[in-house]
Amino acid sequence: MKKYIIFLMIFICVGLFGCAENPALISNNPSSVEKAQSSTEVETEERVIRLPYVAVYYETETESDSSAVFEDVWCWKEEENCSLEPSSPIDIFNEGGWPPLQVKPGEEFSITIAGNDITDPEHLTNPDKIEAIQYKWGEEGKKVDVRNRQITAPTEKGRYYYSLKFQWDGELVGQAYFAFGINVR
Repeated sequence: MKKYIIFLMIFICVGLFGCAENPALISNNPSSVEKAQSSTEVETEERVIRLPYVAVYYETETESDSSAVFEDVWCWKEEENCSLEPSSPIDIFNEGGWPPLQVKPGEEFSITIAGNDITDPEHLTNPDKIEAIQYKWGEEGKKVDVRNRQITAPTEKGRYYYSLKFQWDGELVGQAYFAFGINVR
């Protein structure tokens, strides 16, 4: 029951704040602004499709936690893919003011993706490709594996930041970057 309440709270928060204009497109990465559309929506012949809600969560038999995932930059294209440059996930996360996901060393945490509407196409909540880059303060980013929408936390304690890249190559073509943080304790 606790897990469902946490997910409900995440989706309510994302719903309240996710409809606001994306500040990342305005100020975080000016070079990407020119390449990205300023709307999280793409209009198709049938309907308007919005960027999905994304959250991260960690759950064991004795504890659980969840955290906000912030939108960075995105674009929708009809014929060819976008070429975006993501903002620093450290800057995005710290400006967002949300606490990081609390995880244990070496444990897996999960990414959840949900549509805005029950009529959203399944393709929207199932990107063709998900990539993650992990950052630690003062270090270069490194690519980490995303398997079955799960990422393994580092074994060394500390604060880590992630840039997630979703790519759609099917009926919907586009890219979206998201950012979040974890605290390995």
